[in-house]
Amino acid sequence: MRKGLKTILFASFLSLCTMKAVIWQKKENQRRRHAAVLRDISRRSEKMAETS
Repeated sequence: MRKGLKTILFASFLSLCTMKAVIWQKKENQRRRHAAVLRDISRRSEKMAETS
């Protein structure tokens, strides 16, 4: 009985860690994409400033 409980706790702990890791990864990817978009926008505005 106790062994089963430990297994369940361990499994839920693992899944929680996995979920947190996945969420963190998604946030990190979003942040990177956002930074890339910002860089792109600044580059474009620089080009527009040069042409005008």
